[in-house]
Amino acid sequence: MTFYCLGEPSFTASSWHKRILDGLLEEIKRKRYDAVFLENGDALDALIPESDGVMLLIGTDAAWVSDTVSRCAERFGHRIVLLGNAERDTVSGRFSVVSADVSRNVQALYSYLLAAGGHTVALYGINPRSASDRFRKNAFLAAGGKEENVFYNETGLADCFTAFAREGHRFDAVLCANDLCAVSLLRALDGASMDAPLVASCDETLLARRVRPSVTNLQTRYGDFGRAAIHLARLLVKNPTVSTAEALIESAIAPGDSTRHFPAPTQDNAEPAAPAVVRDGFYEDPEVSEMIKLEALLRTADENDLLILSRLIRGESYEKVAEAVFLSVGGIKYKLSRLCTACGFASKSEMLALFGKYSLTEPSEM
Repeated sequence: MTFYCLGEPSFTASSWHKRILDGLLEEIKRKRYDAVFLENGDALDALIPESDGVMLLIGTDAAWVSDTVSRCAERFGHRIVLLGNAERDTVSGRFSVVSADVSRNVQALYSYLLAAGGHTVALYGINPRSASDRFRKNAFLAAGGKEENVFYNETGLADCFTAFAREGHRFDAVLCANDLCAVSLLRALDGASMDAPLVASCDETLLARRVRPSVTNLQTRYGDFGRAAIHLARLLVKNPTVSTAEALIESAIAPGDSTRHFPAPTQDNAEPAAPAVVRDGFYEDPEVSEMIKLEALLRTADENDLLILSRLIRGESYEKVAEAVFLSVGGIKYKLSRLCTACGFASKSEMLALFGKYSLTEPSEM
């Protein structure tokens, strides 16, 4: 079996895209399947797939999914699997899906915030052009949230906070569309000397776990996306009569400081779920861009790297840090240069400044 993989260009910078891709690569390698990774959609025009070839798409934007599925249909038939949250009602074409159980996750977080002491919950940072965010909004409303309590991220997180700050006194709990929105909100509240409500996020990043206060969010096994996609692909190849299939990946609530350590519900007593592109500049927002770089740094750096960064931003000299970590000054500078290159920083000073800007926990505190 040969897998052909193509990602939506707008999402290649996102942390979840990389984690899904890593899990997919691991599973393909473990099963010893052949894989072809396409740089962009233009490569589809000249593609002649193997007879048992399966197209794996990573993305969510309805227009991109519809167009790409349409272009793949003649070559792959029903052997197309999307890894991402897509609104089937707005997407044409025949394809199978592996996605997070967005509706259940949002409703579980909503119930958790109420159980933790919240009474009026806001939904913060919703991008109306994002398929995943539309899922989240609909689930929020189904759980009991109100339209007037939804705050949209249409022109940037700064404007989103300005709108929220005017009505912030009404809310004692906030459900954020993703971790970047949550981190931004908590920092903005602190900067405005406003009391922080209970905050939870429909996401999972290391950044959200390292900032203070840390963000209550979800733990999603993104590696399972790849394993589920391979399983669905095998089903489609072996059973041509199966038109489409769907796999939903479960998540668990991971409490952080932002909900005052209220314990997460267990699977047995958790509230049951109720019945149920271009990101319009989201990733171009300067605040979002720097948090993405910081997330990449946290995922790339080992504990020794983080210790070096922590000591340097505290003002210790390279010589003192080198002595503490049993490396030469040259060795430390090499490590920093490697991290800069891997994470997209223009310089070591930019990396250190950004690392120091966020109140991250020390490695020993993990």
